[in-house]
Formats: sequence, C-alpha cells, structure tokens
Amino acid sequence: MHQARPATDILWERGGRPATASSAPPRTPADEIQLITEIIDTRSVQVTFQPVRDVPSGQTAGFTARVNGPRGTALHAPDRLFSAARAIGRAGELDWICRAEAFRKLMDQRLPRAVSLFVHLSADSLVTECPDDLLPVVWEAAARLRIFAELDGAALERYPWQAVEAVRAARADGWGVALSGVDPTAKAQPLLPALEPDVIAVDASRLHAAAALGAVLGHGESYPATLLVSGVDDGSAHRRARDLGGVYQQGAFHAPAGALPAAMPLLAAPIPTRRVPAGGPATPWELAVQAGAYTTPELTRAEADDLVLTLLGPSLTAEVPRVSGLLLATDHTRAPRLGELYRGLVDRSPLVLLLGPDAARHAGRQVRAADLTAGHPLVGQSCLVAFSPSRALVAVTRRAPGRRDRWEAAVSENPDLAGRVLRALMHTISALEDDR
Repeated sequence: MHQARPATDILWERGGRPATASSAPPRTPADEIQLITEIIDTRSVQVTFQPVRDVPSGQTAGFTARVNGPRGTALHAPDRLFSAARAIGRAGELDWICRAEAFRKLMDQRLPRAVSLFVHLSADSLVTECPDDLLPVVWEAAARLRIFAELDGAALERYPWQAVEAVRAARADGWGVALSGVDPTAKAQPLLPALEPDVIAVDASRLHAAAALGAVLGHGESYPATLLVSGVDDGSAHRRARDLGGVYQQGAFHAPAGALPAAMPLLAAPIPTRRVPAGGPATPWELAVQAGAYTTPELTRAEADDLVLTLLGPSLTAEVPRVSGLLLATDHTRAPRLGELYRGLVDRSPLVLLLGPDAARHAGRQVRAADLTAGHPLVGQSCLVAFSPSRALVAVTRRAPGRRDRWEAAVSENPDLAGRVLRALMHTISALEDDR
C-alpha cells in the first residue's frame, strides 16, 4: 500500500483484561480526557498478541493483536481506552497508533513470513486517515507481513461502501479478508457475498446458537471460507468448535494473549486465502457472455425492459435484502415502471452501486454512484445485479451491434458471475471518482 493514504484502515480486537478497581484511583471525566490526549499524543499503548492455533497440526499459525492503555491508569482497559478516545473524536487515530505498534513488534521479531496477523477494521478506522508519522511503518508492514483484514458487522452496517472498498484494496495488496460479529439478522449479512471472506470468525459462546452458526456455515457452502473460533477457553469449547469445523481456534485453552515468541518453527501450511479475480475493464455484457449466461437476441426495447421487470420483482420481496448493482442506459427514464422498481430495490439494499447519466446526484450513505459520460464503454448497456448469501441474479441488456431498434439480453443466477460483475462496477465507480 504505497500511497499517501494506506488503502485499508485497520484496527484490532480490543481484548485484554479489564482493569481492576484497585489498579487505578477513580478519575473524573476531565482527568480521563487529559490522560487519553497524552496517550494519543505520545503513542503510549500496550499491544499483546493472542495466538491463532492450527488445530490439525497443533502449530501457531498467526496472531490477533490486542491493545491496552498504560498499566496502572484508569484507561488500561481497552473499552475505557477507546471510549475516551471516541469522546474527543480521536478513536480513529488511536486505531492507527495501535496498528503501527503491532506491526512494529511483529516485524522486529522476524518470525516466519507465513505467520499471519489479524487486524480488525472498525467503523472508526474506515473513515480515518493514517497520521503522517506512522506511514513508514504501515508501508513496511504491508510489504513484509502476511495480514488478514478483519471487519465486523458494525463497520459493515455503518459504512458499507468504505468496508467494501477497504476489502477491494486489501485484496489488491495481497491481504486476506476475515469477517466477525455478523449477526444473521443484521443488515450487514447481505454484504457477505460482495466481500467473499477467506475466514469467518465466530466466538465460541455463540456456537450453540443455531441461527448464527447456520449463517456462518451456509455462507461457507456457497463461498468457501475457513472457520476461526475465538474465545476457546476450555476443553469442552475446543472439542465443540473442532467438531463443527473450527480448524483454527484461539483462547485461553490454547494460549493466553502475551508477548510474541522469540522464534517459531516453519509452518506446515499458512492460513489459506482465496484468489478473487480483481474487477477490471471488462463490461458486464462481456463478463456475462464469458460465464455462459443465457442470451436472448432480437428483442425490442420494450421486451428487454419487460424481461428485467420480471426478473427484478422477486428481489423486492426477498426475505434477505440483496446488495445491488445498477447500470442505467442513457434513456432509462422512458420506462417509468422500471425506474420505480429500481427505487424499491435501492430502498431495500444495504449497498447499491449506481452508474448512469446523472447518477452521482443519488449518492448517499448506502448508495455509491458515478456519472457515465458520452463515449464511455458502458454507455448503451443496462445491468442489474442483485446478490445475497442465498441468491444471485445478473441481467444485462445492450443495443444489438449495428441495430438501432433491436436489443439483446444475458441472464444468469451464477453467484461467481454476480461477484465478478459487482467488482467490475466497483472498479468503474472508483476509477470515475479518481478522474474527477
């Protein structure tokens, strides 16, 4: 990530042991504000590392960084530390400080390159730039370390586009992606296929919850992901997690959080990552045809619109809303009913990617939009992508080459194709934003 602002914002799990009542005298809010300001200004944080155990081999395959404030202070406990930082509007900066310290310690230890470091992307860090003094260590870590960017459900719900963009940038830099804390009833769940995680992390205390586990394993069946179970504090939790597919585990049963080891043996195998094709210059029509989508030629424009209307209807009543990508033709306003259904899809989707003439004015918290101008390769195509953990739909129409009054359509329910088309739309939107 060699640029003025590292592309992926990272935080870590705020584990650690809460301070006891005797560890620090009571402080007033004013005292805590003064203390957190001093901690941030002097970069005075304590980072420890929770090992991630590869259960089949018995080896330590990686670590999750945990952070505390200075020992013996009121802000030693991580929740108090970040609450105070948030109160003065500097939680994102504190995230970067903790991240840089974790990177620095792992690089200084010179452990095998196959050892992974999980770093947690929070909502605060998704919208905060890296302080200039920390850039060198972050750049060096990106080049030297094997990093997994971990997002939680709260970050996905608050800043869906920033989360998806952070994942796209992380993959471009060769990082893995992990998801944690995604409630099966939360609005973040439909984003799972757009993120295509390598690892899904679930706490051992939630393994008994059939709904939560079903969401994890159900996603893994369609988009294979490794299961990491945290909070494994006794033998019973270890066996239960292992029996349910928890190949990687962490918790007191395996090893407490602490300092990094002085040395480690070579790993039998690193925590796996999946190769996800990057979004590129291919158009939705080209991607659909290459993937073997069903094509229909010789349609009138009205017939092409009717086809999309028919396919779009179920997405408006689906139990789980879908992430949506919309590419609007230059004359899309001629089909009012189609526009009405598109608006209904926008209202239900946790994230919408919108491309078309005068589309940027519709941008908002959940809508990422960019204008298409005359001469752009996508002008003359229309596209609908609706994607959730359980269903996928791609419908592309375009004017038939050399025919002013005839259209052709390509339709597919292939989830891999839906992911590729969404990534292509993300790439196009980002490129158009960069050109502004």
